[in-house]
Amino acid sequence: MYLMMTSAEQRRQSVLIGHLCNATPENRELLIRGYLSGSVGEQLTREDAMTVAAILDRVGDRNGSGALKRADFVAAAAVFLVVVTATFPPIIPFVFVDDFLLAMRLSNMIALTMLFAIGVGLDRYVQGGSKLMRWVVPFIGAVLVATTILLGG
Repeated sequence: MYLMMTSAEQRRQSVLIGHLCNATPENRELLIRGYLSGSVGEQLTREDAMTVAAILDRVGDRNGSGALKRADFVAAAAVFLVVVTATFPPIIPFVFVDDFLLAMRLSNMIALTMLFAIGVGLDRYVQGGSKLMRWVVPFIGAVLVATTILLGG
């Protein structure tokens, strides 16, 4: 999935730059405003848009058709290792606890603790200071755990 998304994003950027480079000067400003999200595009002056167009002319199409590079495969392997490694802590109770139901509940607690840590990380990443994610992410996980339990899991 990581490699597909990386290739698709590189291709998308290539197409966008191609559209901008091939556009008439009159259409460039409109295209640049359309490609930039919300308030950024609205705040762009004509001179700003022409500066962006000039930079894109200098840069050209360096992404090509979305061909993957060695670094993309290394990043995909790193993502794979993180995902696989993240599954181990919730598995630990099943290795050391004989009572299956107890092991399942301990596993759920470990997973919820990990989700809390993920929420804290999201809070730090967005730097909003609201500390909302550290409660929302584990809450969603708790709802999923409760649903699983109600369905017999």
